[in-house]
Amino acid sequence: MSRMLANRCGLPRVNILIASDLPPSQCRNNAFRNSYRYEPATHVLFVREARMQHVGEMSLILAHALAHIKCGNMDEDRDASFLREFYGSLRCICQDQFHARVRTVLADRAGHPVAALFAKTPTEEHQALTAELVRLHP
Repeated sequence: MSRMLANRCGLPRVNILIASDLPPSQCRNNAFRNSYRYEPATHVLFVREARMQHVGEMSLILAHALAHIKCGNMDEDRDASFLREFYGSLRCICQDQFHARVRTVLADRAGHPVAALFAKTPTEEHQALTAELVRLHP
């Protein structure tokens, strides 16, 4: 997930480590202040183990943390640059999950392996998926 956000959304690449416990946070205006901790000197993001149990929650936490890291302000969820990065990363995650689901459904329906759908260019793939979704066939 971190690699996808870095590659597709321009968010920073960090090393993610799972932590069973985190020290108390001094960030008062960060909704997830007790869910992760970033060490800028080592580029390590420590994520509380309990937050890694569900993929949706994990995705949200990573998007939130990486957006804060990119804008350089770990404390303020109302910061305009943080909000721009955070909502952009959520858009990337939703798009990625949507396309992955559509590919699987189309492959199952057509009886093709999912890998065959990745042979197209991104534009061709987008057009093919969109056409299938709205059932527009030439």
